[in-house]
Amino acid sequence: MSFQRLAYRTFTKAHGLTLTGQASRYLEYLFLEYELDQQAMAEALTHTAKAIVAQHRQVQVVSEDLVKAVVQTLISEQARVPDEGQENEMDGEERALGAISPFTLFRVVSCTIQDMAGSHYEVSRGRFVPSTEGARSVLGESGEKARLWQDRYHVLLSRLCRTKGYTKHADEVAEMAGGKGPRLISTVSSLRGRTGQKRQLLGMINQREEGLWVLEDPEDFIPVDFAQAQVKGDGYFPEGSIVLVDGHLTEDKTFLCSTIMHPPWESRKETCKAVIEPGFLGSDWFPMEDSILREVEVLRKDMSMVMLSDVHLDDRRVMKGKRDWDPPLCDVSLTRKNGWGILEVFDGLGKMIQDRAPNLAARTHFVFVPGPKDALGDGLLPRPPLLGPMTQGLRSRLGHVHFPTNPCRIRYCGQEMVIHRSNLMRPGEGESQGLYHASRTLYAQSHLSPMTQPLKPVVWCKDHMLRLCPIPDVLVLADQEEVWVDEVGESQRLTGTFWCGTLGNVEPSKGILEELSDLGIVMGR
Repeated sequence: MSFQRLAYRTFTKAHGLTLTGQASRYLEYLFLEYELDQQAMAEALTHTAKAIVAQHRQVQVVSEDLVKAVVQTLISEQARVPDEGQENEMDGEERALGAISPFTLFRVVSCTIQDMAGSHYEVSRGRFVPSTEGARSVLGESGEKARLWQDRYHVLLSRLCRTKGYTKHADEVAEMAGGKGPRLISTVSSLRGRTGQKRQLLGMINQREEGLWVLEDPEDFIPVDFAQAQVKGDGYFPEGSIVLVDGHLTEDKTFLCSTIMHPPWESRKETCKAVIEPGFLGSDWFPMEDSILREVEVLRKDMSMVMLSDVHLDDRRVMKGKRDWDPPLCDVSLTRKNGWGILEVFDGLGKMIQDRAPNLAARTHFVFVPGPKDALGDGLLPRPPLLGPMTQGLRSRLGHVHFPTNPCRIRYCGQEMVIHRSNLMRPGEGESQGLYHASRTLYAQSHLSPMTQPLKPVVWCKDHMLRLCPIPDVLVLADQEEVWVDEVGESQRLTGTFWCGTLGNVEPSKGILEELSDLGIVMGR
């Protein structure tokens, strides 16, 4: 008996429920992942239908989102129940966790109000709190632009004050021999009448007019002279970045800068502990305890994610190497298609994968992140996903295909990966050392676009979606430069373009991020 007929008998005839097409396809591919026979499939459908009836009594039409929520709840409950008659309790627990499909612990999160609710940093509480401002307008309400910079500033100030050796409160500055102790972060307004006194400021670099650079904080701004400034640490200092400077106020009311640096970064774990409320990162995480997610992640050592950048989808040679892959959990393609003939391209791609690589079609999430040259690539961040009519042919042939915004986030078990298709470096500046400093700047600024609006325009009400706070476990920057892997504490970055058949591979269970050199041979499942 076919799956569709079995689902109809179980849901519609037995329980009075109607499955949508997307919900039916989700269950079909889920059961294929578990490799269930017909009897086991019938039992699983019955359990799912009964759970829906018990938890949602008024529902008659069952959507994909509802099915996913119920299935994840059932999986979570299963993971907590040991098998009967087990001689070894630990072995039984591992078997239960091993039965959880990683397919259900995978999410693609776009930069949309639906996926990432608005939030802002509340100084009095030292936490991020939900915000509904800007949800009903295209660019945001009138106050959103000002709040955008205030939030960026206070996020970095709070992080700096959590770093040993810095404080924003004068009464906390220790009067110790030799001047040792926490250093006071002064405000611009506190410089009045303190000519010649050495001070340390945190502020945003801005150019008020040609040749006039100023340092701004939420209270005031002051002209600044960087001519004698020495750079400490790594990174670039674009207009709009928030920096830490040492110096003193001169007689002509200019702050003469002696050193400049980025605020010290902190680990994801430390940030989550300090400023992230439980559940802040959204409902796109999974209804399981963190400990269970970590155990599933470690047990599924066979999982991998494949990254391809600047993929010319209209070139048959590009897709030829995909046919014989062992299916990874996720295939992320950072596309480079200008929109002409894109309907035929996606339709042909879906048909090729469905016909020649059915294992890949059934057991892999396909994620297509738009690039600057794709349709609707107008330079405004975040860039919208490819339009539905353009991708309908591919959606109809593959069960798990995603067309998110640029940037987007991928969540697998307890890990978060940020994917951003953007050219950080100007043409001709792309040596590896330059790309190193550029990516370090993003981490230090806790933001994917730490620049002024004229340099890199951002939708005001969606600026919070570009935050790197907390920093992700993996940051993938698809730049038009060489492939390069680097580590920052517990996090990793994969940057550059995967030219000439190269690609990137992520193994979540091992925390390994690497460059692979052969498009036709992928170390996957």
